[in-house]
Amino acid sequence: MIGLIEKYLQHRAVLIVANIIERGSCDFVDDLAAELPLQAIAEIMGVPQEERRMLFDWSNRMIGLDDPEYANEDGAAASFELFMYSNELAKKRREDPRDDIVTKLINAEIDGDRLSELEFDMFMMLLTVAGNETTRNTTAWGMWALIQNPEQYAALVADIDGKLDRATEEILRWATPVYHFRRTAMADTAIAGQEIKQGDKVVIWHTSADRDETVFDSPYQFNIERWPNEHIAFGGGGPHFCLGANLARMELKLIFREILERIPDMKLTAEPSILRSNFIGGIKHMPVTYTAGARKNPAALPVS
Repeated sequence: MIGLIEKYLQHRAVLIVANIIERGSCDFVDDLAAELPLQAIAEIMGVPQEERRMLFDWSNRMIGLDDPEYANEDGAAASFELFMYSNELAKKRREDPRDDIVTKLINAEIDGDRLSELEFDMFMMLLTVAGNETTRNTTAWGMWALIQNPEQYAALVADIDGKLDRATEEILRWATPVYHFRRTAMADTAIAGQEIKQGDKVVIWHTSADRDETVFDSPYQFNIERWPNEHIAFGGGGPHFCLGANLARMELKLIFREILERIPDMKLTAEPSILRSNFIGGIKHMPVTYTAGARKNPAALPVS
């Protein structure tokens, strides 16, 4: 099953880059970084590909509440629209089951207990946001870091097979797309002399941990050769570890491999437009230019 997903997404990555290769310029976020995770999560959820951009829109509006670009948008309305869409999709899957997450969620049962409508809605919100925002932003920050470090960009292009695995882990550390999460202490404890009582709310800053001088040499330097690389971009383990970690790694490697093979000279034409948020490390837009090339053919599956 994993092999089939990888082949499907590899084909999608080829088509995504083919869609922009002849132009010589694009918005890296909208045209490249957003597409593979969006197409992947739509496929997994059972959302038709021609409707995937609705997930993109809802996610942006829900996450971007503090950003001036979305100042006139209503995050609550976006949530409501997503819930309405999700419930309509669930209705269709009850009548026509498919091999997708929606079908599995509406039929999931433990000891006779099924998901409530609210629980189902929350699952769909989690998949919509976590399934595309994080990988999209990691891809964008990774490309930004490579452009800012042209010698490493060139080294990676010259030895994709030998360097991509470590480069992917460094991109994850460097990006750490989710700044923080709040947790509840389950027992009394102490960290670095700070007493924490059972029930206290504790904010875990992933970005700080991934710049920890006691763990990483020169943590503020981007280094595709860094190893070991014990970042916590996916969380620190335990029940809250990201369920999509392996999928995210797969998507990052597939899209970067295709970009590196086809576009060895990408450059910024303006500074990235950064999302105003204290939760998500987001890039909204990143205009780039590169030497135009020819599409790979044949392209059997159109990217609409």
